[in-house]
Amino acid sequence: MRRPLTLAILAALAASPVHAADAEGAPDRDKDKAWTVLDAVEVTAEGAPYAEGLAPSVTRSDVPLLQQARSVAVINRAIIDEQQLQSLSDALENVAGAVPIRENEMVLVNPILRGFDAEVFIDGLAAYGATSVVDPSSLVNVERVEVLKGPAGTLFGSGFGSALGGLINVVTKAPEATAFGSIGYRFGSFGTSNPYFDLNLPVGETVAFRVNGEYGQTDTAIDNALQRKASVNPSLAIQLGDATRLLLKGQFTRNENLEYSGLPAAITVNANFGVDPFRFSGSTDAPLTTITNRVVTGSLEHGFNDDLKLTVDARGYDSRFDEYGTFFFGGPDNPAQPTVFTLLSAYLPTDVRQYTLAPRLNWRIDQGNVQHDLVIGADLDKTDYFARIGFNFFGIGQIDYRNRRGAPAFGSVPALGMTQDDRFRTASVYVEDHLRIGERWTLQAGLRGTRLHFRQPSSGTDETYNEVTPRLGTSVLLNERVSLFAGYSEGFRGVSNFFGLAPPVPETSRQYEIGAKFAAAGGLSGSVAAFRLDRRNVVISAGDLGNPFLQSQSGEQRAQGVDVDLVFEPSPAWSALVAYAYTDTEVTRDVVPRLGGAFARVPKHSGRAAVRYRVVDGALAGLGFGLGVRATSPRELTLPNLDRVPGATVFDAQVSYAWTNAELALSLVNLTNKRYFEPYQYLAQSVVIPGDPRSGYVNLVYRF
Repeated sequence: MRRPLTLAILAALAASPVHAADAEGAPDRDKDKAWTVLDAVEVTAEGAPYAEGLAPSVTRSDVPLLQQARSVAVINRAIIDEQQLQSLSDALENVAGAVPIRENEMVLVNPILRGFDAEVFIDGLAAYGATSVVDPSSLVNVERVEVLKGPAGTLFGSGFGSALGGLINVVTKAPEATAFGSIGYRFGSFGTSNPYFDLNLPVGETVAFRVNGEYGQTDTAIDNALQRKASVNPSLAIQLGDATRLLLKGQFTRNENLEYSGLPAAITVNANFGVDPFRFSGSTDAPLTTITNRVVTGSLEHGFNDDLKLTVDARGYDSRFDEYGTFFFGGPDNPAQPTVFTLLSAYLPTDVRQYTLAPRLNWRIDQGNVQHDLVIGADLDKTDYFARIGFNFFGIGQIDYRNRRGAPAFGSVPALGMTQDDRFRTASVYVEDHLRIGERWTLQAGLRGTRLHFRQPSSGTDETYNEVTPRLGTSVLLNERVSLFAGYSEGFRGVSNFFGLAPPVPETSRQYEIGAKFAAAGGLSGSVAAFRLDRRNVVISAGDLGNPFLQSQSGEQRAQGVDVDLVFEPSPAWSALVAYAYTDTEVTRDVVPRLGGAFARVPKHSGRAAVRYRVVDGALAGLGFGLGVRATSPRELTLPNLDRVPGATVFDAQVSYAWTNAELALSLVNLTNKRYFEPYQYLAQSVVIPGDPRSGYVNLVYRF
């Protein structure tokens, strides 16, 4: 409840023709038969399943990452399957500088990149609202996750502006030319039960249909924190002649959970009052928070020739979100009873309608020693958001967190009071030119012009903003496998979901970065980069200014540091992934309580390492083993900085065996049963959530 929340789920356009790994549950297939208008491009070294040389959805081009003057990390299907990843948060653990959210927070906050909130796009299109738009508790319909770090103000800007701190692009699955199917079942700790399926059916030579879906439920490690999810994701590809393809996708999802509001840091992290870390935070009889999404996306591609391609994407989605919460606010009722708090309750119903049209032209121009890769496009977006909020300020009763169980009843649903009705109309045009000069040098230059009209009838707000955001970059190949790069970019974004005393003004950002990239250089792929990112008019809670239910906009904040995303694959049997980030954050201009503070949730040091060994021949061929570790330094809980959680180091492991038509996999989480807390965002309070204890899951899939 950090902000009113809106949802949309997994809207998608055409998946890239490049597949580094087979989709989950699909047998080996001839990649040359993938549904694509233009020829597929081989981007990875043979026997290097984790390495990616292209990220066409997030860069909107087929220019190799080695020659892109921007930091991009890709978590592909091979990593997802071998690490047995189950959520967007799990995937982002493998990206340097990313701060994932917990599934319990999915209607509360967005993930973080390089210190600031990241935007989550679906197949290159924006979706209004928080991370729950993409159902972070599910990867059943995900082919890979592409992460663009820093502002993306040139190429992306539908919705209400462009990504300021970074962009997480979820690439969904699409129909393929070969028939296949799979059914699977995952089960394990905390009553987890998760059947799923994936079915691909070509019809003749020009049509293919695919549908996947799942049902899942878990009690979670936290008492009573039930989570349920269900989704069906159909898609249809139609080849209209040799050079034209139409792709249609639908996503229909429903999520339910008993909303968790966090435990007070004062009685869990700062002092030991005997509070069980897995105790539920509020009323256990509250209605379930529900999220229902219906999304339809169309993508039409036409290749005029080998050098000119037109893509027109269109999407509409409807979202309904009913949030019910119980929470404490402030300190204990009596200092002599530090574990006793009064609970309040709240109800937030939300409706969203969004319609997006995004045409673009990719044009390759060869002028001998200079080659241009042009992207010219436009984004038109209409978004209507309506929400009401009801709070029970008088309280529903007391809760003693020292007791493992027991809480006051939720009672009647609070009467609705405050209203938020946002109307966004966005129109933008952009152009980016990637110039390859000779054999080594490349230059990138881009410009986006955005016109954003924001109207809020309930407050009388009616504002129009115009902004131009540039991008400049250059890279040089040291050899065919190593390059150096430098870049500058800006972002511009209208403020959504804002409850404040004054109308919001758009946020802006600018970033400088330099770095090096590797493409299968002695088995090494990835990037190392240093950056500085400044952001203005940042939206934060006004709780420290006297009103926890309103928001304000900070003056200026800065994040700077280094991030490392590397994959080492010396042979088909071995893959190793290393992600490390040093992120120094500071509020550089603001009111005194916040001035000079570090950002909430962002560790100064964070890292992930994972290694995978595969038996590739002999009697045990198909057997694989994985071991991973992630570590973070201490993190602040709030801004201004009042409390922090200690750092933690957590280990995980996987083992799997695949034979002709089936695979059995076991994943273990928190091998050493480390007890630790993580920051949790709820009304900008000093609250925490426990890390999962040691747990295990079994996944069985049958392919046909």
